[in-house]
Amino acid sequence: MRDVYLLGLGQTEVGEHWEVSLRQLALTAIDSALKDAGIKMTERGPAPEALFVGNMLAPQLSRQAHLGALIADFSGLRGIEAATVEASGASGGAAFRQACLAIASGYIDSALAVGVEKLTDTVGPGVSGAASTSTDTDWEGAQGATPTAIAALIMRRYMHETDTALPDFAGFSVNAHANAKTNPNAMFRNSLTAEAFVKASMVAEPVNMFDTAPDAERSAMRTALAGWAAQAARDGIASAEEGARFSALHAARVLLEEAVATAGADPAIADVAAAIEPEYWPEYETHMHALMAARDFGEAYRLATEALSDADLPPARRPAFEDFRAETLTARIVSLIDRAVVATDEHREWEAVGALERAETLFRSATTLSAERRELAAARLAEGYTQLGRRRVETGEFEDAVDPLFRALRIGPPNGDNRDEARWALVQAIRGVVDTRVAMIREVASGGGRDSAMVQADKLWALLRSGIAAGVPQESMTAALATTRQLIEDLGGTT
Repeated sequence: MRDVYLLGLGQTEVGEHWEVSLRQLALTAIDSALKDAGIKMTERGPAPEALFVGNMLAPQLSRQAHLGALIADFSGLRGIEAATVEASGASGGAAFRQACLAIASGYIDSALAVGVEKLTDTVGPGVSGAASTSTDTDWEGAQGATPTAIAALIMRRYMHETDTALPDFAGFSVNAHANAKTNPNAMFRNSLTAEAFVKASMVAEPVNMFDTAPDAERSAMRTALAGWAAQAARDGIASAEEGARFSALHAARVLLEEAVATAGADPAIADVAAAIEPEYWPEYETHMHALMAARDFGEAYRLATEALSDADLPPARRPAFEDFRAETLTARIVSLIDRAVVATDEHREWEAVGALERAETLFRSATTLSAERRELAAARLAEGYTQLGRRRVETGEFEDAVDPLFRALRIGPPNGDNRDEARWALVQAIRGVVDTRVAMIREVASGGGRDSAMVQADKLWALLRSGIAAGVPQESMTAALATTRQLIEDLGGTT
């Protein structure tokens, strides 16, 4: 088999093309491909020796068969071998393959392949009926099965046999959209994410709207999609159960936004959106109050943040949602601290540490909190760290007690009972650390590791100074300071 080279390609814009015939569409693509290949039909040269036309539905929809001969004649390629290739939705690809095989075999040296279809020459159920001829008419088409329905059955069987799920198929549609985005002839030139693919509406489950190649009826498809989205939004709101009004309005609004992104602005969508808006924001606030009452602070914070990023949020309602976000953020911090306190009491320190660290991360990111709320959150966070540190002191885990106690003093208010408690616990922790480390450092030094011992002694001295800087009374550390100073002097250092 010989190598085959692609010399040129051409495309027409995907669209309705009511005013153009099948042969004209094919000729436009052929002229573009020949131009791309540098071949001029008016000159003697390497003209195509064969033409392969891919088509699925022309005999039914355009009342025209034998496209090979028709297009060869219309394109000025009389006398060359010409044939039509049909393979349902893959007809164009099959025509290209036949051209490649003919050249690879050595039978001819050059060939032209063109795929052409006009779905809008017929409207209504005739299109679906014609498409169904790609199925088995006796056993499938006669039962009303469409190509999409058959594809859904095949896909479902494949998923069963290979243990795959819908997200595993996203790559096909994502890649097709990525290719179309930079193709000026594509019908839709927008990106698609795997997440959006999974959420798309079903056409014939598990085949969704991004799995099926849309008919090139751009305006009709947009109108149909807009009408469907508008009706679905109305139906969703009308069927909302008591207490679920906001959820229905929110879902309808999201649906309409996605429809606009896909199909463009449409009066049907605009009308429903305008009807939703006056009710939407009051219901939003009511829902926020309900979430706060139910202590669902995570969801409340998410929705408050979402509302504040919405360009359509009425200015008069912005302060209320800013307050919601601040209140829920404070409540989330306090809730995490409460969880940490309980976990500490029940000896689940790993859980307590995780909750306190998440609370501190939220606290440090909460730059918009009012001074009052920030002070409350700081005080509670310091209490949580103090309790954790005190518990570790009580169990003799002095090294591990130091960090949470330093955090408590660093975060908490400058005065108060909790600060005094944190200081006293830190004194006990540091004393315990000094007692333990001094003995270990002396042992290291006696074993010949004086330099290493000196480094450790300096670190111990730094810990003592940090404790005093954090507010621990120096007089409470007199013995620990003296012990550490003596250690450093014995090692030949100075403080």
